[in-house]
Amino acid sequence: MKKFISLFFSCILMQLSYSQTFIIDSNVTIKKGIYKTFEEFKNNSPSIPLEFEISSGRIFYDGLEGIYNDTLYNLKVDKAKAKEIGLIWGFCDGTSVYINMQYKLMSTKKVFMPYSQFDKLLYLGRYCYFNTGQIGANSAFPHHWVCALDFNTGKEIYIDNSTLKKILSNDKKLLEDFKHENIFSKSFDEVHYKYLRLYSENHKNGINRK
Repeated sequence: MKKFISLFFSCILMQLSYSQTFIIDSNVTIKKGIYKTFEEFKNNSPSIPLEFEISSGRIFYDGLEGIYNDTLYNLKVDKAKAKEIGLIWGFCDGTSVYINMQYKLMSTKKVFMPYSQFDKLLYLGRYCYFNTGQIGANSAFPHHWVCALDFNTGKEIYIDNSTLKKILSNDKKLLEDFKHENIFSKSFDEVHYKYLRLYSENHKNGINRK
């Protein structure tokens, strides 16, 4: 009898773990607030109320791909409050999610300080899409990056044709479609976004729910 009860509750716990709701699931109302970690974002559970004004600005620059202007977002917070809160992953205004992409100059370490720069996630899915005009970790000059957030690992990936092909490698049709895409007739952003979105829509069962 004890073995049966133990097995019963184990099955219940397994069912709950596999039925876990994430922020990217359909019909989920995303919650407003500040995320301390990727896990808080993933589970739609910000731990800090968003009580700061959000501002935005444009960054213009020439790049190898052409002339870009990107929108960057900031939280209006003073130095003392930023230090009290500590490092944050991002925030949600109740409609959109913004990821912290502020690095220390010449470092791979992220920081949170007054007017730290955040980027809006333009798509939520298996691979969350965003682009940025941030100053890179190893450069004092801004550069336009097309990026994806791997929802299974929380890792940020800089997207180019090579990395996109790796992502599409287990979807032969999408990979072939991409190889035959006339990428020079459209912007790289448009093409990369298209295939990351299609892949995410086709592979919802690839989301790790453990």
